[in-house]
Amino acid sequence: RRGLRTQPWRDPVFRVQLKAVIPRTSQEQIEYSIAAERRRMRLHHLESIKDLVSSSTIQKEPDVEESQHVVPAEKTRVETVELVLPPHANHQGNSFGGQVMAWMESAATISASRFCKGHPVLKTIDMFHFRGPSQVGDRITLKAIVNNAFKERCCLTR
Repeated sequence: RRGLRTQPWRDPVFRVQLKAVIPRTSQEQIEYSIAAERRRMRLHHLESIKDLVSSSTIQKEPDVEESQHVVPAEKTRVETVELVLPPHANHQGNSFGGQVMAWMESAATISASRFCKGHPVLKTIDMFHFRGPSQVGDRITLKAIVNNAFKERCCLTR
């Protein structure tokens, strides 16, 4: 059964074996090691998020009944600091808005998972406002806290 595939490179028939890259100059070695580190970070990003979610610091309080499932808002507070690196920026040195949004989504996911003790999914963003540009080398502090909860969803701020 063969149909139209949107990602033909995943099919073993379309794969091409490439020769290994051998860095010769010191500049090539530096670029190769940076690329290898970026690849390692990208591949382990999902595992890191899962580890953070599973190692949540929320513990059940003895005076809370099991049927109430009360989680104080303060225990959902998350603060992360991200460093803007050259791969996160355009040719002018300003960080990509999508990268900042991805960092924001990670912080919000961790906060929401502390609240629901599960694996939440971002469904919608009502408003997103960039206060100003961030440059390579800047540290971006992202804060998230659950401020409202409903039957099947919760709202986060900041």
